[in-house]
Amino acid sequence: MEKIVVPTNFNKTGKRVLSLPLEEGRVCAPAYQQYRKAYCAAQDKWKRKFDAAKQAYVESIAHWIALYIAGDSTPVAQKYKIAKFLAEQSLAERGPTNITGPNSSQRWSVQLGNILDLASVEEKTWKDYITATDKADAERDAALAKARSACDEMKRALAREISDHTHHQYHPEDEH
Repeated sequence: MEKIVVPTNFNKTGKRVLSLPLEEGRVCAPAYQQYRKAYCAAQDKWKRKFDAAKQAYVESIAHWIALYIAGDSTPVAQKYKIAKFLAEQSLAERGPTNITGPNSSQRWSVQLGNILDLASVEEKTWKDYITATDKADAERDAALAKARSACDEMKRALAREISDHTHHQYHPEDEH
C-alpha cells in the first residue's frame, strides 16, 4: 500500500503519513478528534449546570411540599393528590424500583428512613406492576404475532393471485 506524507499544523511533528487510497475517516481524523473533545467538554458543562439547576428546583419544591403536607390545615385530599403526583413522577422518570435487585437501596422506604409500612406497600405495588407489565407485554406479543401471521397469509394470497393471473394470461388454454 502506497503512503504519502502530508504537511500539517495539527500535530507536533508537522506532518502526517497517510496511506493511499485516501479514506475520509483518516484524512479528517484530527478534526473529528477536536470536535469530539469540544463536544464532550460542552456536554459535561451542560450536565453540571443542568444537575445544579435540577437540584435547586427539587430542594425548593420539596421544602415547600413538606411544609404544606405537615400543616394541620391542609386537607387530606390535597395531601393525597401531592403524594400520588410524586409517585407518578418517580415511576415516569426511572420506573419502579426493583425490590430484590442491586438497586434496592433506591427503594422509597429506604430513602425515607426505612418506613416499614411503606416497604410492604412498595413491595406489593412492585409485584403488581411487574405482573401487569408482563401481562401487557404478553398480550402485545400475541397480537403482533397474530398480525404478522395475517400479514404473511395475505401476502401469500396476493402472490397466488398474481401468479394465477399471469399464468392464465400466458396460458389461456389451461382455463378450460
